[in-house]
Amino acid sequence: ALAITLTNASLGSDGTIGADIVTNSTFELPLIRQVLLATNLGGTVTFGVGLATQAPFTVTTTGDTLAIAFQPIEG
Repeated sequence: ALAITLTNASLGSDGTIGADIVTNSTFELPLIRQVLLATNLGGTVTFGVGLATQAPFTVTTTGDTLAIAFQPIEG
């Protein structure tokens, strides 16, 4: 499985996203092509994940960590 793991990140002192927070990344992976911070509004954060093809996934949480595991479809 390929996985994306998101952990708790605090805003900078001025209320904006810190420079060390990745907001848009592209990858040359077989399945995961892009991860994008879509919105950060009122403490609700939305990410978009671009895949090369549809794939089933599972979401697990542990404390302040959220992991999305994708299972590539063999074919």
